[in-house]
Amino acid sequence: MRYSKISESLYIKGRIGWKGLKKKEYLQEGSYRIINGSNIVDNKIDWSNCGYISKERYDESEEIKLKEGDILITKDGTIGKVAMVNKLDKPSTVASGLFILRNINLKKWDTLYLFYYLQSFKFKEFIYSRTSGSVIPHLYQRDFEELMIPELSLKQQKQISQKIHSIQQKIDLNNKINTNLLELGLELISNINFENYQSLNKIVEVKDGTHSSPASTLNGYPLVTSKAIKGTSVDFSQTKNISEADFTEINKRSLVEYHDILISMIGTVGIVHLVTENPVKYAIKNVGLIKSSDKKLLSPFLYLYLLSYYGQTYIRKHLSGSTQQFISLTNLRKMPIPISSDIPAKLIEKLNTIVLQIEHNSNENNTLNSIKNVLLEKYF
Repeated sequence: MRYSKISESLYIKGRIGWKGLKKKEYLQEGSYRIINGSNIVDNKIDWSNCGYISKERYDESEEIKLKEGDILITKDGTIGKVAMVNKLDKPSTVASGLFILRNINLKKWDTLYLFYYLQSFKFKEFIYSRTSGSVIPHLYQRDFEELMIPELSLKQQKQISQKIHSIQQKIDLNNKINTNLLELGLELISNINFENYQSLNKIVEVKDGTHSSPASTLNGYPLVTSKAIKGTSVDFSQTKNISEADFTEINKRSLVEYHDILISMIGTVGIVHLVTENPVKYAIKNVGLIKSSDKKLLSPFLYLYLLSYYGQTYIRKHLSGSTQQFISLTNLRKMPIPISSDIPAKLIEKLNTIVLQIEHNSNENNTLNSIKNVLLEKYF
């Protein structure tokens, strides 16, 4: 198979460091957006959390003004996360932790083909080869420009990308349905006036993940941290792999099981995930673990209650830390939860039905992601 160096026919740019754009220059709102690596979630751009900069700062870097169809790649932090700019409703640019890859040769390359290649294990291997052993991992532009991509005919590229993209579209649809189902469940909870409460740890065991930092491996088991908790899913692009020995050791203390609840405790605190995998093939670090697997009939209520106004308000009121906020394990254990006799049986039944459908969609997405990964491995 013929390969082509990515820099030979594609546009690659990043923010020039000497221009010195600082986070303190970011604006709360404005007309010119700036995207950071943290805004890339599940191969998409989270526009809701982007910062803003002045027109002067936006205009000084013409080479990194975004266009529709651009592909973004993280080069710092969690390296190798990718997202495509599908729609621009405001002028936007990138921060220093991102590359822009632009298809300027549409007769040679299919943009979706490039996008999915950058999600393949081959690209992960490339990143590992360029960053392994670094004290502070970073993907340099000179290294990224050496990436080799299989050069097929444009027709073949489109056939491959459409097969993968059709699966991704179904995954996206399931995620949208799950978001709507969650909103319905939260509305049902908000209509109930609860009167009597007990602490969360009186209902279920509440613990957290490991506090150690096991070594990263190319293969192995994902180590899930707070930044990987994304509501109805876990973003494995935000995780590193650890060895089987470390995985086993961590799970002696913090074993995650079907219908347990995970909650982010540091950074963006209060993101909640109900575990639907069975068995669970990852370990956790600095993540709250609510052992609701022992209370399967009650776990849907606990899950949605933690997401509700009541649960989120408690979390906000009990945050600690100035530089990086967190909720302590002690305060998480003390969270007041309505006593079982105050929870209407019909509400439990409705919430169980909602969560069962969310679980079905999530499990279907797990299968679809596995198929997607098989296709990525087959074609790349």
